[in-house]
Amino acid sequence: MKFKMPALPKNGFMQSARCSPCRAPAALHVVLAAGGSLGGVTLVRCWSRGQEDQDIGIEVVLRPLRLLATGLALGLDYKLMPLLYRARRARSQGRSWEQQLEEVHSRCANRVYELCKANKGVYIKAAQFASARQILPRAYTDQLAVLQDQAPAQSFDKVRRVISQEFRCSWDKVFSSIEPAPVAAASLAQVHLGRLRDGREVAIKVQRAGLRGVMEADMRLLVLATAAAEFVF
Repeated sequence: MKFKMPALPKNGFMQSARCSPCRAPAALHVVLAAGGSLGGVTLVRCWSRGQEDQDIGIEVVLRPLRLLATGLALGLDYKLMPLLYRARRARSQGRSWEQQLEEVHSRCANRVYELCKANKGVYIKAAQFASARQILPRAYTDQLAVLQDQAPAQSFDKVRRVISQEFRCSWDKVFSSIEPAPVAAASLAQVHLGRLRDGREVAIKVQRAGLRGVMEADMRLLVLATAAAEFVF
């Protein structure tokens, strides 16, 4: 017996959320394999170094797993939507297609927001770009716009460690004091007020800890995830 999908209203972004049953697993396998390979190579490289490099290696493994989990949740939400829509219509219950689509957009936008907040760095930069360009549904734009000026700050311990690494000496050899709370936090760096040893007040822009170690892997994974989304939807 051949299964026939119901006729669905055309409403722009992911309007029908239909694809071949074989496409989603294939696309997810590609992203998972690529993420595992990139993370595994980085973890092996970092494990023989210091504790900070080991932390970076672990984070590089966790980041694609978060991306995969979010991608699976989004894919299932959009793919199940036509079936739920048809079932509710058969019972003469439920909301209109447009209302149901808006609810799915809202749930998925929140998942993407949480992913970007957890992975930080390039993910927040991508969210800022997408929300500023108005290329996504309103629910995504509104949710991701929060990251335009509310990027999460990294801990002060990491800030001091980055400064010490850059100057190749303890941070207090250069600065007499640094304010623990940043005056601004962005996707790739944050700014602290401080005072040099000679008494001059300065603003210190500090790159996020471990950014160099994860940026290349992040960029490759985001490209793969975008290609997988286009393939599936």
